[in-house]
Amino acid sequence: VRNFNGNAYFGGGQYLFKLDSTLTLTLAKNFGNGKTIYDLEVFNNELIIALGPSDKIWTMSTLEVFTEATDATYAIALGTHENKLDRVEEPNKISNCISAPLTLTSWVPADPEQYTAGDETWDVNDLMEYSGALAALKPNGAFFPNQSAEYLNQTPQLAVYPDVDNGKGSFSAFGSLYVPSIAGLLEVTVGSSPAVGPELANRPDFRMRVRAGVEWNRNIYTGAVDE
Repeated sequence: VRNFNGNAYFGGGQYLFKLDSTLTLTLAKNFGNGKTIYDLEVFNNELIIALGPSDKIWTMSTLEVFTEATDATYAIALGTHENKLDRVEEPNKISNCISAPLTLTSWVPADPEQYTAGDETWDVNDLMEYSGALAALKPNGAFFPNQSAEYLNQTPQLAVYPDVDNGKGSFSAFGSLYVPSIAGLLEVTVGSSPAVGPELANRPDFRMRVRAGVEWNRNIYTGAVDE
């Protein structure tokens, strides 16, 4: 879900929906059979729409005018940091641009010199800005770049417990990156990743799994499911 131009936009399969200020839900665009929206991001006053490893990136203007890339620009995940738009090409290749995301030459480093987050065993689930850098969330870890732009796993426990949903719904709060995972809600900083979520209740019948969260009014609120 992304807030853009006073509305909330979210993807569901091939459909992009809009929820306006009156809580009216409408269909903004149907991308067609066989298409899947992988991610959304707001950048340079446009909504950027990633359609996966084999369908090109689209943009949407504030007037809801849609434009498809003619160049071979693909993405399975999007993010922003500083003034850059970031993308992941399947499975773990990261590049960025500062303008014209529909143009292939805008993206650096160019293929095959992209940054890589971990190996190719798992696709990147999401990209997030953390502490001025770009974090890559994968089923087997949360990867932060060092000064040489090498992405290192800050959550070694997730390398032992990989899960396709690890990292989805991650959020920043109180100076840390919080990563939902099968091993619990992890509070991740450089070199540290303790579990801090409701999973610590130690009740045999209390099997919660955090799916999302937000910092608000000096507290962290989480959305969890009972498994």
